[in-house]
Amino acid sequence: LVLALVFFVTQWMWSKRANLPPGPRALPLIGHFHLLGRIPQISLYHLSKKFGPLMYLRLGSLPLFVVSSPAMAREFLKTHDAAFAHRPPKVAVYSYKSVSYSEGEYHKNLRRMCSMELFTARRVTSFTKIIRDELWDLTAELANASKADQPVALRGKLRALSFNVMTRILMNKTFFGSKASGGGDQEARNFLETIDEVLAAFGAFAIEDYFPSIGWL
Repeated sequence: LVLALVFFVTQWMWSKRANLPPGPRALPLIGHFHLLGRIPQISLYHLSKKFGPLMYLRLGSLPLFVVSSPAMAREFLKTHDAAFAHRPPKVAVYSYKSVSYSEGEYHKNLRRMCSMELFTARRVTSFTKIIRDELWDLTAELANASKADQPVALRGKLRALSFNVMTRILMNKTFFGSKASGGGDQEARNFLETIDEVLAAFGAFAIEDYFPSIGWL
């Protein structure tokens, strides 16, 4: 009881001292979780209509800024991007070694390497034939399915397309479709299932994300 009281008082004093954007009144402990509803993006849209393009929320003990206008997003992502470039600690990002989650000079070096070696016009142009071939193969599959009046799971076809393009660029192998040469569909499906499992675990609810102080438990 004493610890809970100290927590609430600390949160209240911090919110009073901080120069925060407007936002709805929070409940003790859970903050604004109760306002998100079953479709959070819709709830946030309606809240932004009331509190403006920059809104403050608190999810548990985690402070959150909600940006809902292009001009305000530009302030966060361009004008003051360095101040908001922090990434949360996650086991899955391998100690901030990936391009998306790295920070500081390491991030600058990775970004420079990508812009100079991977995303140049010359490099992208060199992949044109591979992309065109895979698009033609997908178009032929869709045409055949249409002639046979067969339904098509377009999401799976598009995933196979992107996977084939990636593996042809990296390994010169095709895993999906009639021209598969890299060990068959099953090997590729196992890989995609692993990716799905990682993404599901990465996006799963974890109580310590919203109450970092209990992460040691």
